[in-house]
Amino acid sequence: MNNTNERICGFRWVVCSQLVSCEDSDPTCEPSGHICVNHSRCSNSHPFCYPQSMCSERICSLKTNIPNIPANATWVQDGVTVAGGNGKGNATNQLWNPYGLFVDNDQVVLIADWGNHRVIQWKKNDTNGQVIAGGKGQGNGLNQWHSPTDVLIDKETDSLIICDSNNRRVVL
Repeated sequence: MNNTNERICGFRWVVCSQLVSCEDSDPTCEPSGHICVNHSRCSNSHPFCYPQSMCSERICSLKTNIPNIPANATWVQDGVTVAGGNGKGNATNQLWNPYGLFVDNDQVVLIADWGNHRVIQWKKNDTNGQVIAGGKGQGNGLNQWHSPTDVLIDKETDSLIICDSNNRRVVL
């Protein structure tokens, strides 16, 4: 069993109520091919049997520490817009339903722009983003997306990984 400071990275649309629970004292999961974990999108106090096929340690290690944020924590209320903020649209300074994002070590933000069927990159202090994948209209070609929901970079292979929701595929 993974300890409570560990989490699973996998597909975003997991339905927690459909997962079978497991016990800390007996991390055995049925059917085979499942592992007993605390899933970040489900109850943090109760582990579940999670399909190993929906996990990838190359993308996100199971041993990622989640910070222990106190219940009475307060947040500074002076946020800064780092991408978009110019209304809904398809210009490079606009987003249309941004869904998932990835921030690299250089503070470059990659955004799955669901409504524009593209992935757009915003560098620190830029006023316009740069389309790095898609942007050719909705479709199912390898240069087209239909409502992308997430984007990651696999650092080992320096590959962009895009979750293409309505085409029901993950593209590397």
